[in-house]
Amino acid sequence: MCQIYRSLLLTTIVALGSGPGPCGKPAAADRPPPPATSDCVVRPRKSVSPDVLLLGETATVTLGFDVDCTVEASPMHVVLVLDSSASIDSESLTQLQAAARHFIRGLLLPELPTARIGIVSFGHGARTLCPLTRDLAKLEICLKRLRTKGDSGTDRGLTQGLSLLMRARETTASRRNPYEIMVLIGNGRSDHGCRAVQAVTRRIQEAEVLRISVCIDDACASSCMGKVASSRRDFIQAHQADRFVSMFQPGPYCPIYEVLRRLDLVDRLSPDVALVVDSAVPAAALSPDGRTLSWSFADLPREGVTVSYRIRPLATGTLSTSMQTTATFVDHRALPGTVDFPLSRLTVLAPAHRP
Repeated sequence: MCQIYRSLLLTTIVALGSGPGPCGKPAAADRPPPPATSDCVVRPRKSVSPDVLLLGETATVTLGFDVDCTVEASPMHVVLVLDSSASIDSESLTQLQAAARHFIRGLLLPELPTARIGIVSFGHGARTLCPLTRDLAKLEICLKRLRTKGDSGTDRGLTQGLSLLMRARETTASRRNPYEIMVLIGNGRSDHGCRAVQAVTRRIQEAEVLRISVCIDDACASSCMGKVASSRRDFIQAHQADRFVSMFQPGPYCPIYEVLRRLDLVDRLSPDVALVVDSAVPAAALSPDGRTLSWSFADLPREGVTVSYRIRPLATGTLSTSMQTTATFVDHRALPGTVDFPLSRLTVLAPAHRP
């Protein structure tokens, strides 16, 4: 289960005088403070196996790290955009309400104290039924107030949902940006056409909001609903809602508890070794000379990440596998940091030394 912590790094600069210092230089208080850097502790690991081998054999280099940061959970803002148009019959409305309840009950848990959910409906116009709240009773009342009428203005519903998220973003007191999710639940029909829906979807994407679309019946316009979703994985059927919600619940990779927003890892090979082609896991970007491997990762948990690749020594003796290995990162507070990995060495014997 993800642990929730909060820390604030305070740097205090005490001025010894308000006037200029010696030789007309400004006093310490007048000089700009040094740029803030991350207080996360990144513990790098690097190993090579086997570390004794014969010339012509290969070895595996493994890079990994753990991260120690005191983190506070990001606010989680979820807006359910519900189709209440006349195209929704009574059976579909029941399925829609059931899918919405799966999201509400699956996210409003004690282990997710920062999660809040709002409800928007569209049919006879688009309106906010419930602002963002953790009150289950209020959300249930909002669901029961759904009445089907009017045209299928999916684009208007998405626009209303985005407005609700943006208002909440502006008033969030947390130092961390909210993790925002919009869930469209309906049959995918739109009297204004799918192009209008796609235009609003692009605005939601630009706002970096995760988009989930849920089809409630077999007659769903899946083509348009699929274009709303952030990815193929985020386009689901109503009966999958309970299983889908579980990915947001506390666990090793719960998205609101990421420790590092981004990490870039660069490993420059020594001239005494050659990279075995296509051996990097996960795949790495290679420099034109094929001697520098680069990986980029986003939204990393405290467990960090592990990468590996294979090398073939080009000479005998005690060799270093790399010239330099460096990770640069941005932590959960948008502060930068850098860490150098230790050098790893291996002993390469001539074939005549085989026992």
